Amino acid sequence: MMASGELLQWHAADGLMPAQVFIPRTPTAEPRRPLLVFLHGGGDVGFPQMSGQSLPHLLQSNETFRQNFPFIGLFPCSTCSTPERGWVPGNLARVSMLIARLIKEHHADPHRVVLTGQTMGGAGVWRYAAANPHIFSALVPVSASLNPTRGLIEASCCPEGPSAGCCPPVWVFHVAKDAAVPVRYAEDTVRMLKDQSGDRQVRYTRLSSSGVPQHTSCYEYAYRETQLYDWLLQQRCATCHGPGHTFNRTRHSPTHPPHPPPYASQRNGAHRFDMAQPHSMPIVRTGHEEDSAF
Repeated sequence: MMASGELLQWHAADGLMPAQVFIPRTPTAEPRRPLLVFLHGGGDVGFPQMSGQSLPHLLQSNETFRQNFPFIGLFPCSTCSTPERGWVPGNLARVSMLIARLIKEHHADPHRVVLTGQTMGGAGVWRYAAANPHIFSALVPVSASLNPTRGLIEASCCPEGPSAGCCPPVWVFHVAKDAAVPVRYAEDTVRMLKDQSGDRQVRYTRLSSSGVPQHTSCYEYAYRETQLYDWLLQQRCATCHGPGHTFNRTRHSPTHPPHPPPYASQRNGAHRFDMAQPHSMPIVRTGHEEDSAF
């Protein structure tokens, strides 16, 4: 077993992708813990750079955050000794093998696997979820460097489609005047998500440029949003069983949607996530999903 309460390098056997893993130290009455999978951005080359910013840095540097973080964290490195670089299909398949190992060996909950990523990793969120609609209970693309097509978004749902209510909830983050990734990518994404039939949960946080210094990216704020973790803990996918359980898209009956509803929010008795703010700058938003202006 890996040590708990620390972000550790995990050079898994069998030639799997190098990764960092976090196992919570706090006790839990549940037999399995939720798993958060984080896809790094294009500028992260190797573990030191990965750990110097964003969510990995919070786990390394903020004791309160680390002690209260309730997820098993998986931080794969697509630029560390892999034949391919970036979040291409081959590397995403390697991530799936790591997820399967954590479910089998470290008691990660296959019904509560959330996927997030920043910039290039945010684009990887959509590509990964579209190719594997049976794995993730929620999606959090942050400053995603991809303007996904409607088909890519709909592919993240189960074969019965959006009307069956089996699409993972999504929380999109972006900054209003992102110099690297246009905010219209996020706005187009949110618009297409809301246009889907069914009752897919969609949240959108657009950070005001007035609250974000030019040298600071959106992800440095998104992963400090304590409401994000409370929301993620509420999400559960009854029909998700982890990698290796695939849908057959050619053999399904649209007249028999899954029962009970695949995606459900556990709002009663949800864990409350608390952390100490590691900086004094306020987070300035233009709104969540209820009032985001495009």
